[in-house]
Amino acid sequence: MSDFLLQVWNAVARLGLARPSATEWTLLILLAALVLVLRAFRDNYFKLWVLGWAAFVVSRFSEHCFAPRIPAPFDLLVVQSTFVLAVGLLAGSVLLYARVRDLIIPLMVITPVLVGFAGARVLLWSESLPLRFALEVGYRVVLLVAAVALLRARRGRWQGSAWLVALCLLALHLSWTPLTGQVPAVALIATDIALPITMLMLVLGEMRARTRRLQAMQSMAESIASAQQYGSVVQCAVEELQKVCGVRACWFRLMEGGHLVATHAAGLSGEFLRDAGFAAITDDVSKLWEKRTPKAEKAQNAATEPAECLAVEKIRQLVIAPVVGNKSPVGLLMIGHSSGRQWTPEELEFVQGSARQIALAVENFRLLEQVLRSQRQWIIA
Repeated sequence: MSDFLLQVWNAVARLGLARPSATEWTLLILLAALVLVLRAFRDNYFKLWVLGWAAFVVSRFSEHCFAPRIPAPFDLLVVQSTFVLAVGLLAGSVLLYARVRDLIIPLMVITPVLVGFAGARVLLWSESLPLRFALEVGYRVVLLVAAVALLRARRGRWQGSAWLVALCLLALHLSWTPLTGQVPAVALIATDIALPITMLMLVLGEMRARTRRLQAMQSMAESIASAQQYGSVVQCAVEELQKVCGVRACWFRLMEGGHLVATHAAGLSGEFLRDAGFAAITDDVSKLWEKRTPKAEKAQNAATEPAECLAVEKIRQLVIAPVVGNKSPVGLLMIGHSSGRQWTPEELEFVQGSARQIALAVENFRLLEQVLRSQRQWIIA
């Protein structure tokens, strides 16, 4: 590795380029780290992020290393155009991660316009202060929208990496003395280096969350294989859901005798199970069984749960997942959160998968009970 870096260093010297500083080598190493992580984590938003960071590295290298070999004013054109392109790609990556689909198409239009404007300003109106100010405002608005979208998507979660990514996005900048000249150079360098590191933290957090969900599903499957009755399977499921989703409580309502009976819970008090143990089957519940998809709603809008009891438990948001077997509805899986959260499709899919596991366990054990009952009746007869 050291020989390769030495060869690159000598090649740069022979071409008459400025030798990269420690900061630029760090940016390049971070790009290599992102590419390595991309081999294991191939989500579309992360692919776009790697492209955006590559464009950012090209911009920084063009400003400090390649500038001696690029005639003016094309050096500034390359620096500013690639930087604005990087801003658009990084913002697009964040919008994909936050699943703000409505803003992606406008961004796809705005980014080429900003890139073209940055290049035209350098070539035609390089001394125009209002146009330079307009460029600064333009790309900073794009970064601000991406940062706000990211924080909105991660609301209700204690996730420091998302806040760090948002702050580092807002700190991206083009060199311009009226603005960057007032900030210590060390702070600007630190924010540039921190941006890919915080994104790697976010991605690694997503990978850990996926691993925990897979382990939870495996635990449920193992409990089904070893259980003597479905009650232990249901209890395992609600405990795993509470732990993996990081919610305040999780409970299961079994359809029994024309009512929904709270039979198993994790994180709820005994008073809640006593006061809200039975719930009526309403039209909303029937529609939910027909759709077979989980839904998130405010606690006061829940059809099956008394708002007063939820308030005592400090539950402000509910995710209701229908538990439906192959033949008929089985019950409802309830998840209570202490604050509002934007649930991702992966999380809702995990909840739905857990509901299917519960339905499978309940139906299988009921079928087994019917078989054993029929066998006993046949022996007696």
